[in-house]
Amino acid sequence: MVDATLGNGHDAYFLASAIAPHGHLYGFDISPQAIASSRQRLLPFADRVTLVQQCHSELLRVVAPHHLRQVAAVVFNLGYLPGGDKALITRVATTLRALNQSLQLLAANGVISIIAYPGHPGGDEECDAVHAWCRQLPRPYNFLHQQPLTRDRPSPQWFFISRR
Repeated sequence: MVDATLGNGHDAYFLASAIAPHGHLYGFDISPQAIASSRQRLLPFADRVTLVQQCHSELLRVVAPHHLRQVAAVVFNLGYLPGGDKALITRVATTLRALNQSLQLLAANGVISIIAYPGHPGGDEECDAVHAWCRQLPRPYNFLHQQPLTRDRPSPQWFFISRR
């Protein structure tokens, strides 16, 4: 499994606890704060987790030598690190590269989950780009897009891709 945007490690903790004893989780983030927070949170699973302080657009280079077409799930939680530097955000170009690379890693029946956050600088463009990317996915991929409707502020959008 891959957590392409570690943040504070909550998603990684869930994924690490869900993998079989012989599974492995790769976690990516460019923020040293995110790596440190995640490393602490993931101590119970240290033997099955590799944390990488690099952009998520490097995930194919890191993961593919060991797990090409074997990854069951890739999780993206886009935007910025909660409680961190709000200027340090995911960007359209690197996110699209990481998504394309994720397709190469994904096993049959594998999934990609993306939470995108409009409403912050760069967030609207990233949501739109992810939606456009999903709409052009070839077979054997399917996608679901969920956008809650709220009146007071933009809601996070969820994209779920599955490979048949």
